[in-house]
Amino acid sequence: MTGRFFWVLVLFFIITCVKAQEGAVGGVHIFSDTTFTKTNIIEGWTQPDSLFDGLRAVVYFHDGIKYFKYKDDHWLYDQDSLYETCQGVFNNYNELKKTNPLMACQIVRVKDFKDTIQNKIYLVTGGLFLKDSLGTEDRGTVIASDSSGVMWRTIHGNDIFPDWWSGVKDSKKIQKAVSYAGNGGKVVFTNREYVIDDEIFLDSLQNLHLNGRKATLKAAPGAARNATLSAPYNEGSYSIEVESVPASWEPGDILILIADQTNDGTSGTSQIDSITGNTVYLKYYFTSQFGGLFPSQPAGKKVIKNINIVRGKPSEEHGGLGSAGYNKGTIIENFIFDGNKQDENEVSLSWSVNNLIALHGRGSEIRSCKFINAPSEVITGHGINVHDNVFENCNGSVYHLSAHDTTFLESYPAYFVNNSVINCNNSHNISGHNEGLISFSWNGGYVVVNGNYFVSGNSSNGVIGSLQGYGMGAHDREIVILSNNYCKGFQFIVFGSHQTSTRSLMITGNIFEDCTYLAPNPKMDFSVKVCGNVQVGTTNFGIDFRNSCQYQAFIDQSLGYGKNSLSSTDKYYNSAFGNYSLESTTSGDFNAALGNSAGKSNLQGNRNTFLGTWSGVSMTGGDDNTIVGFWARGSSISLSGDKNVHIGSERGRSNNGDGNVFIGYSAGRYMEGSNQLVIHNNESNSPLIFGKFDERKVEINGSMEYKRSKFF
Repeated sequence: MTGRFFWVLVLFFIITCVKAQEGAVGGVHIFSDTTFTKTNIIEGWTQPDSLFDGLRAVVYFHDGIKYFKYKDDHWLYDQDSLYETCQGVFNNYNELKKTNPLMACQIVRVKDFKDTIQNKIYLVTGGLFLKDSLGTEDRGTVIASDSSGVMWRTIHGNDIFPDWWSGVKDSKKIQKAVSYAGNGGKVVFTNREYVIDDEIFLDSLQNLHLNGRKATLKAAPGAARNATLSAPYNEGSYSIEVESVPASWEPGDILILIADQTNDGTSGTSQIDSITGNTVYLKYYFTSQFGGLFPSQPAGKKVIKNINIVRGKPSEEHGGLGSAGYNKGTIIENFIFDGNKQDENEVSLSWSVNNLIALHGRGSEIRSCKFINAPSEVITGHGINVHDNVFENCNGSVYHLSAHDTTFLESYPAYFVNNSVINCNNSHNISGHNEGLISFSWNGGYVVVNGNYFVSGNSSNGVIGSLQGYGMGAHDREIVILSNNYCKGFQFIVFGSHQTSTRSLMITGNIFEDCTYLAPNPKMDFSVKVCGNVQVGTTNFGIDFRNSCQYQAFIDQSLGYGKNSLSSTDKYYNSAFGNYSLESTTSGDFNAALGNSAGKSNLQGNRNTFLGTWSGVSMTGGDDNTIVGFWARGSSISLSGDKNVHIGSERGRSNNGDGNVFIGYSAGRYMEGSNQLVIHNNESNSPLIFGKFDERKVEINGSMEYKRSKFF
C-alpha cells in the first residue's frame, strides 16, 4: 500500500465516522502525539459544513504540521505543493497580521508571541488559526489582521495543549498554556510524564479546567531544586552563598532554609530577588515558623526551592508572594500527581513545604486523580469538592482545610467524597501538623467527609484532625460531617478534643476497625452527635449508647444521655439519663440520675442517687443522698443536705436537713430539720410513724411512743 493511498483511507474513515463540530468552518484539525495512523489519533477533529474541491486542511502533530487538500470526495496529502505558497508556521503576531491576502494557506500554526496595542500587552500564544474574510480585531476570538484585510481567527476554541510549545521545559509549557487559556479555558495534557521544577501558578483565573488525560505531573528531583550553603547564613541576612545555583532557580522563586527535617527546623519563606554567580539575593530575610528571625545556620545546610505543583491565589497577602484571592470553579481531573518524595525531596517534612496542590474557591473540583509520594500535605485550601481520587504513600494530610478571613466567604464549603486513602499522614510528630487525614487550620471546617476508604499509615494519628481552636478565624472548626466511611488503624477518630465554642460535629454511620479511641479527652459540646457507627477490633469509644442519635455528653468515664445532660461536668464516674439531668454538676463525683431534670441543680454533690422526674431538682449540694420519686426533695428554693433517704413522690420537698428517712407519697413534704423518720401516705404532720434518730424515739399513730433507754 502506498503512503498516499494510506492517508486517503485514514482521512476518509474519519470524515465518514465523526460528526461535524462548530467553529472551524474551512478546515479540519487533528491532534496526535506521533505519526498519524489509524490507531493513535488522540484528540477529536472538526470538519466544514460543506466540502468542495480545493478545500485546504491541516493535521497538527507535536513535532509539526501536515497539510491536505480535498478533491473528488477525498482528502489528499498535499504538504509539498502547499508549502511553496504558504509557510504555515508563523513566529509571532506581526508575521501573522502581514500575511499576503493571496496566500493559498487556509489554516496556519502560530508560535509564542505578543502584541502591544494602546499600551496593553495581549498574549496570543500557540495555536491554529483559520483564514477568515469577516470580523474585526476584537481580542475575543483573537482575529489578527493588517491594513490589507487579511484576518485569522483561532479554531481551537478553549482547548489549549501545553505541548504546542517547543523548546521550553515542561513547567514553562504548562504555565504558558494556563496563561493563554484564561478564565473559563481548558488545558488538555498528553498522556506522558511532565517534570515540574516550577510551580504552576493559576493567578486569579476562574473556572479554569485542567484535564490530564492520565498525564503524570512529577516533582523534579530535589537535586534539581535544592542547594547547599557554601558559607554560613547569618540571621536577618538578605543574601545566601551556595555551592552551586540550580538551573531552575530564577527571581521570584520561593526559598526555604532547612536546619533539620522537623517543622521547627524549617524556616518561613523568602523569595529570590536576583542572582549573581553563587550569591543569591533575597527579597526578605528568613523567619521562623512562628515569627521572629530564623537562627543563623552553618555552611552545609540545605536551601530548597519550594513548589506546589499547582498553586492558586493565596487566601491572604503574603508579602511578595502575591495578594489575597481565590480561584472559583477550578476543575482538575485525570492526573497522576507524584510528589517524588523519595528523590531528595524529604529534606524537610514540615507541613508547610512542597504541598502538591494549594487552591481555594467555591465550586472547584479535584476528581479522578491519583496522588502518590507526597513529602508533605497533599491538598491545602478550602471550597474544593475532592472526589473519586486515590491517595497512596503520602506523608501529610490528604486535605488540609484552611482559608483566611479575607477570602473564607468565597471559599466554603468543602467536600471529601468517595476517595481511597492508603498509607498517608504518617509524620505528625515531625511535621508540626497533619493530625488527621483531614486536618484543620484557619477557618477549617464546613466540610462533608463521606463514603471514603481510609487505611492509616500511622496508628498514632486521627481520621480527622484537632477540633481544638487556636483563636484563628470567626468560623474556626465548625460544622464537620464524618459519615459512611470505612476507617482502619487510627488511634483516634478525632485527634483533638472538641472545643465548647465549636459547633455541629456529626460522626455517624461509619465502620471503625482498630481505631482505639473516639478522642484523647472527649469533652463534647451539646451539638455533637456520635451514633450509628460500627466498632470492630480494638475500637472502643467507651460509651454504651454509641448507636443512639440523641444528645450525648461523655467526660472521661462519666456519661450522660439527654438534652444538656451532664453538660457542665469535668469530673469522673457520673451517670445521667434524661433531659437536663445533672445539668449543673461541675465538680461532683459518683452521682447517678435517672429522669428529666433529676439532680438538675446539683453543683458539687457526691455519691448521690436521684431517681424520678425532678427528683432532687433543687439540690445544689449535699453528699450520699438517695432521692427516689417524682419531685422528691424538689423545692423551688435551693436545698442541700447529706445522708437523706426519700422514697415516694413529692416527699421531703422542703426539707433542707441531714440524715432524714421519708417513706411514702408526700411523706415529710413540709417537715424541716434533721435525723427524722417519717412513714406515711400523704403530707400530714401527724404521720403513721414518726421518729427522731438523734433522740432514739419513735411514735406510732401520734400516741404510742417508744423511747429506747440509753442503757440499751
